[in-house]
Amino acid sequence: MKPLATTMLTAFLALITSIAAWYYYPRIETAEEVEREKLLTEEDAFEPRDVRMVRIEKFDRNTNTPSRFEFELESGSWVISDHENYPANNTPRVAAAVASIRDKEVLEVVSDSKDDHEEYGVLELSELGSTGLGAGTVMTFEGRNQKRLAKLIIGTSPEGKENQRYVRLAGQPQIYVVEFNSAVLTTEFSDWVDGELIKVGSDQIRLPDLIKHIEVDLYYRDQGSDKKPNYRARIRLNEDKGWVYDLWRPGDDKQLPEDPVLTDQPVNRSTLGNFVQQVMNFRIQDVARKQQAAALDLSDPKESQPASHFDDLGNRGFFHTGFEKGQHQFDAGAGEITIAFRFGMEVKIYAGTMLGMGVSGGGDINRSLMLTSNVNPELLPVPEKPEGGSGDTSSGSDDDKKSDESSPQESEATDDAERKYPAELKQRQEFLDFADRQSRSFNQVH
Repeated sequence: MKPLATTMLTAFLALITSIAAWYYYPRIETAEEVEREKLLTEEDAFEPRDVRMVRIEKFDRNTNTPSRFEFELESGSWVISDHENYPANNTPRVAAAVASIRDKEVLEVVSDSKDDHEEYGVLELSELGSTGLGAGTVMTFEGRNQKRLAKLIIGTSPEGKENQRYVRLAGQPQIYVVEFNSAVLTTEFSDWVDGELIKVGSDQIRLPDLIKHIEVDLYYRDQGSDKKPNYRARIRLNEDKGWVYDLWRPGDDKQLPEDPVLTDQPVNRSTLGNFVQQVMNFRIQDVARKQQAAALDLSDPKESQPASHFDDLGNRGFFHTGFEKGQHQFDAGAGEITIAFRFGMEVKIYAGTMLGMGVSGGGDINRSLMLTSNVNPELLPVPEKPEGGSGDTSSGSDDDKKSDESSPQESEATDDAERKYPAELKQRQEFLDFADRQSRSFNQVH
């Protein structure tokens, strides 16, 4: 009987222990009880201003490999460290990512079991099998001194609720439902940069309205060869404020003529609008840093800078040809586009070597582009100085006096022109100064 008593006592103690463990285990509340609960506890919560780095990691099903993207705050600006510290200048997306879990409310608790992580797509990348099934998107937030502020895994959306996601905090089994901006769950470089070339304009004055003309110069040139022209077109406003184009074609000598073969051809405004939009907003797939000497010379150009500083650019299809309009000039492997603005600034887009088809294989071509800017005073004609005016006519012959006589209206108009002339000169110089600042800023970025 003694062994039986011992066995019964052991079983009784095990039952008591199980009951106690069940009673005191911190259980997950129901959805109704946690409807207003925050994803982060009061002790773990942080403000967007505390964030110094955001890292996004996910499983790329196109390549069956993990992909990663991160941006960090450096000297007050967000930069993409893995891409030559290029500015993360898609400001709305960056701001949304930094503040993505601020005061995030839990709408529902769906599970506290690790066994459900694959089903809801909240597995960390280290937990995946070879198929990548159940992979979540991992977001990590760091503050000063690389202190981790939070790490969460974002899974799939509940059926019919695309604005919501299943999420869990790293190291915890619970799976929650929260509202989440899916736009920040991308590791594509092009999604985090702003492809708009120039940040000029307002609600009243749009950037295309500031364009004076666009020149498209199509030609071919290889390393060490002469430029082989194809076509040149200039799109411009005529005197009637209508958009027209002029066209040059190579002659029998294979060179472009001095004068266009077609001129003042009307341009369809819709077609022009699409063209301008594509030129002024393009999708940057990646960036590569120029050699230091070339980068410095282009950001602060001087005619004395040696052409040898740009030799390495030839491998990418950009060939130094001289110095003009305060900037180094190039031939490119596949032509160039010049955009001239009314305030005196020019932007050149040089098309270099082809890098192959796009990732999707849908026919898009990736090509190296080099961007430079310069100030062109010729885009702002010097105001014409008024002649005559209300000068001293007390001396001279009667005939001279008669010739100087004018109607009161003419004298008033002349006086008005003389008063406006200094202001017009000043305004022109202000435009050129603005163009210089814009151009320097542009060259420092690109």
